[in-house]
Amino acid sequence: MIKTISLLVPALVTIRGKNKYLNLNAYSNWHHIVRNNIKKKFSNIIYPQLSKLPKMAKIQTISYTLITTSKRKRDRMNVYSIVDKFFCDALQEQDIIKDDSDDFIENFIFTKTEYIKGKANQLRVKIKIEYYEN
Repeated sequence: MIKTISLLVPALVTIRGKNKYLNLNAYSNWHHIVRNNIKKKFSNIIYPQLSKLPKMAKIQTISYTLITTSKRKRDRMNVYSIVDKFFCDALQEQDIIKDDSDDFIENFIFTKTEYIKGKANQLRVKIKIEYYEN
């Protein structure tokens, strides 16, 4: 039986008072220690949500939707690529899935950006997981 869970994760984290946007352009310029610190911060932020998730035998689909308060044009795959990497690694680190390879995650869907009203720096990603129970 397939079950569904939805989460909301940040697409930016603050390190030492500076906003670090999770996107491929920024990621490629970060020093490896900075990358690791940002990934740890992201994992710590989403940990309360992850701690409520059951162990999953296999994920059928992970769907990502970028949510922003800005109408500024953005290459959403730049954001999705890093958020996906950090998120799947966190699922594995928390033993929710055994591995983040094709053997355990069958499909990815990257959807169109949703615009909402709100304060600046409200860049987030809605993640929907359809999974097989353990």
